[in-house]
Amino acid sequence: MAEYESLRAVMALPTLMGLGHMVPVMGAVYATTGSNSLPLSLLGMIGGSTILVDSYDTYKDLPLSKRPSTWLWRLWLGFLCGIIIGGTVSSGLDAAISMYRYFAIGLLWGQPCVMLWSKSGFRLYKPKALFREAKSLVAASCLAYVTSGTAMVYCCQAARMGCLTQSMRTRVLALSFVYQFLRETTCDVRDIAEDEREGMKTLPVRLGKTNTMALLAILTLFMDTWLTGAVSINNTGLVMQPASLAGGLVRSVGTVLAYWQILEYPKGHLLSWGCMSLLGLAPLLWAVAML
Repeated sequence: MAEYESLRAVMALPTLMGLGHMVPVMGAVYATTGSNSLPLSLLGMIGGSTILVDSYDTYKDLPLSKRPSTWLWRLWLGFLCGIIIGGTVSSGLDAAISMYRYFAIGLLWGQPCVMLWSKSGFRLYKPKALFREAKSLVAASCLAYVTSGTAMVYCCQAARMGCLTQSMRTRVLALSFVYQFLRETTCDVRDIAEDEREGMKTLPVRLGKTNTMALLAILTLFMDTWLTGAVSINNTGLVMQPASLAGGLVRSVGTVLAYWQILEYPKGHLLSWGCMSLLGLAPLLWAVAML
């Protein structure tokens, strides 16, 4: 049973989370090319890398007695590295550079690697602890560039599959950020007790569960409707598209309500958090299709 629990934490949930990160990739590919297909090279490079980061972050936080067997962990790492290398080689240099400049941040995100002076002398801090209330903001920005940003670079390099205007690329990237921020902050809401023990002042620690989720609903609704053109401003004043506005309301508020229900389950609940990991960014596809 202990081995099963460790495998679920280190392999199953990170895999679902990594596959869930392919949703912004699919949205960016669709916006750029009009195709619903997902290039296998991006699946290997981006999906494998996000799985690796989540797996490693979980593994190092587990007590020694609850970690999977060393041989199994090494086999898992080797398998992921093989997928990542294969995807990187076939994705091209531009796409690889676009992703790996943020991938390093992910690997070091939960590692005590930043030396700063404190009252007791020099100490090593985790990068995620330094950003305090902006923690999920920084994480969402990096994930948006790793997923949507890299996918658009892949599609645009050498004009192989087509390219978007700068305005459209910005809107796709911004939508990806909005929904990544929503999911990352919800995970911080789940981890309030854990973050309080570690002394991390995240946004949910400051505001509490209810206020944070209400703020997320308002921000997501505003950004979604503005970026998709449901609400705009021109020379005559405020212009609203009722059908698009209704769609934005369903996407943003519906997603927050779904996350609220998932927060009722503990962190280790595979079905609920597995579904969120895999499908939590699905509304982004609908939003991108409205551009």
